[in-house]
Amino acid sequence: MHNVTLNFSDGVTKEFQVQPHTSILDAALENDIPLLYQCRSGSCSSCICTLKDGQASTLEGQSSTLLSSEYNLGNRLLCISKADAD
Repeated sequence: MHNVTLNFSDGVTKEFQVQPHTSILDAALENDIPLLYQCRSGSCSSCICTLKDGQASTLEGQSSTLLSSEYNLGNRLLCISKADAD
């Protein structure tokens, strides 16, 4: 289990835990953290975020619409990303 902190543009911060093999989006919603999302499959990019610290990777069997350059800059899609470290 990993601790995840989401920092929103309005200054709000939310912390929660994510189980292995669970998307960050699903864990946030289970903790009553409202997030924007639509497809839940990595194709619409409405749940895009920027990884500032720690590690997060794409869940096995999922594919992302992010370009490799976007991924390398720290962009992640919460619906198909899992926390690999706090």
